[in-house]
Amino acid sequence: MARKPRALRPGDLIGVMAPAGPVDEERLRRGAAELEGLGFAVRLGEGILERRGFTAGSVDDRLDQLHELFEDPEVAAVACARGGAGILHLLPHLDRELLRDNPKLLLGYSDVTLLHLEMERIGLTSLHGPMVARELAEGDGAYDPASLHHALTEGPERALVAEMAAGERRGRAFGLYHAVTGVLLLPASLVTGALWQRFSPAAALLTGAALALLAASALVLFVREPAPHGNALRGAGRAKA
Repeated sequence: MARKPRALRPGDLIGVMAPAGPVDEERLRRGAAELEGLGFAVRLGEGILERRGFTAGSVDDRLDQLHELFEDPEVAAVACARGGAGILHLLPHLDRELLRDNPKLLLGYSDVTLLHLEMERIGLTSLHGPMVARELAEGDGAYDPASLHHALTEGPERALVAEMAAGERRGRAFGLYHAVTGVLLLPASLVTGALWQRFSPAAALLTGAALALLAASALVLFVREPAPHGNALRGAGRAKA
């Protein structure tokens, strides 16, 4: 059975890391302020604004950032600034014993899914949700603050119950849109990152573009209705039960 990190309390410290793509400073600032507005303190990982090619610093730098935030007893949860290629290179070097001994909620999606899978393998639960320099930077029009706060402070199961009790359910088509695009584009991102690292940016970009077109073509087969306007992470397309 997976081990659940403790739920957060008001004022708890959330560490923010950049395990993959480089982060825009202004978006990071706005996203951190949004977390503070939800009642939490925020600490940015050391070197979070570093850039090295298509990643937020070297493999060693990004690993140190991740390990330091998980090891720090003052940090109650770890949120990712953004996704993007580069996480695959961290996996062989993860200190899984350190992560297991310091269970904390990990928040993110997209390529961060690879870290979620690693958490599951070592027996820890984690949280698939909005990222700091993405949805949080755009404010509550891009995500559902109440759902995120529930998930962080009461656990994902209780957050789901709270939404169901309010008489709401999520629209099907838009959720399918994001699920399909995420599943199809994650392998493209991983392959592109590997080619960039091993060969050249030109080879990576050409291959990535071809895979993205393939993913878009496949998407047409899955989604036959236009998606409703809005953002799935905020719960657009909800209908009263």
